[in-house]
Amino acid sequence: MKILPKNNFKSKSLSFTIEESVESYLKYLKTNDPQYLYRQVIKPVEYSLLKTVISNTSCNQSKTARLLGMHRSTLHKKLKLYDLL
Repeated sequence: MKILPKNNFKSKSLSFTIEESVESYLKYLKTNDPQYLYRQVIKPVEYSLLKTVISNTSCNQSKTARLLGMHRSTLHKKLKLYDLL
């Protein structure tokens, strides 16, 4: 399994996109403090990641788990949580 180096363009691009989105959201809220910001960011990112990878592996959970670096049972629980089974 190849791991992207920290200075890889793609990883910078993803980090930059997330930073921009969070920054825009905080500006949109202005002085209202967001509640559960961590959960609001992580859930859609995790959902999109799982949906994209499972789709690209033709719903092969073993291959998906390997690509994501997680145990297959953990992947299965997450797929059930997000109704992706």
